[in-house]
Amino acid sequence: MGLELVNALSFITQMFVIASMLIVLSPNFGLLNLLLIVLVLQLMGVLFKRQLKKQRGFVEKKRAKKTVTPAERLGSRIQQAEFATLMASFGVVVLLAVLIWFSLEGWVSLSNAIVLFLALRIQNTTFSSVSSSLMRFARAKANSF
Repeated sequence: MGLELVNALSFITQMFVIASMLIVLSPNFGLLNLLLIVLVLQLMGVLFKRQLKKQRGFVEKKRAKKTVTPAERLGSRIQQAEFATLMASFGVVVLLAVLIWFSLEGWVSLSNAIVLFLALRIQNTTFSSVSSSLMRFARAKANSF
């Protein structure tokens, strides 16, 4: 359980380090990115609570000697993680469109736009990692009670 929590917290820290870099390079764009992070983390929190309930249900069924297929246990966790990743990716696509607009209007220099683009790509990967780590943490937490 500790490993999953450490993974999730380290990825969240990485997201906020990237966000602070974006704020330094372009304050307006960085604040939009920070808003996206807060919204995505809120969504992931809701999905985490839902997944925790499901995983506890699976543990209770197992203790009651009922069968729970591995496809059901793994499938629900993977679906929740992928849904959160999909929503985060949609937000990143919107931010990429805003970045193009900012660059065309001259509000962000071309060199900064390239760096911001690469940072958004890294952040998108981090969203996926946070999501899967949180769902694994939900499984571990459910199995620990």
